Amino acid sequence: SLVKREVIDRFDHKHLNADTAEFAGLNPSVENIARTIWDLLVAKVAPARLRRVRVWETAKTYAEYSA
Repeated sequence: SLVKREVIDRFDHKHLNADTAEFAGLNPSVENIARTIWDLLVAKVAPARLRRVRVWETAKTYAEYSA
């Protein structure tokens, strides 16, 4: 439910540059999307620990972020 609320509802079916504050001045590359999702979730999963965020662009292309 956390991912749905913080990520899916925020970014799904949106023009990321035009419709979201997070990407108004940031290129929505798969790497930047992964980092942005990390930033949205890392504090909200406590006391659990977020290990990584992986965003798939295609069946063979993805970016992964972990701090």
